[in-house]
Amino acid sequence: MKLRAMGALLLCLAGAYMILGCSKATNPLAPSLLAGQYTLLEFTDKRVNVTFIAGIPTDDGSGNDVTVTGGLSLTSERFTLTRTHVFVTGDTSPRTVTETVSGTYAIAEAVFNISDEKNGQTDAIPISVTGRQLILEDSDFRFVFQRD
Repeated sequence: MKLRAMGALLLCLAGAYMILGCSKATNPLAPSLLAGQYTLLEFTDKRVNVTFIAGIPTDDGSGNDVTVTGGLSLTSERFTLTRTHVFVTGDTSPRTVTETVSGTYAIAEAVFNISDEKNGQTDAIPISVTGRQLILEDSDFRFVFQRD
């Protein structure tokens, strides 16, 4: 009987340990957890109030149909953000513009602090992660990425 009671007590203690041990919150913004490849799902240019869904031509408000694609690559210290716009105006040939920014980053207080390796500029962009989606959003732009 004592053995059964001890077994039940040990089982309860093991369960409590597992519950308490597993309840430690993991920081979803830890660079080691964010490292990977992301595909651009949506890009909003708040300055002109236009949202582009990746891969779908969208009127940019100035007579252009614009198709946007892009991606984000993160290691634990470095980032590369690429965005490509394909502009089509009327019957003209498409014009493609690709922008790439890369450098180092750090995250503090839900802010993605970047340093562009080409021009040395720094920027601080609020960041959030929900499931497989990563969002970078400031007063001018909103990028929504999906982890590959």
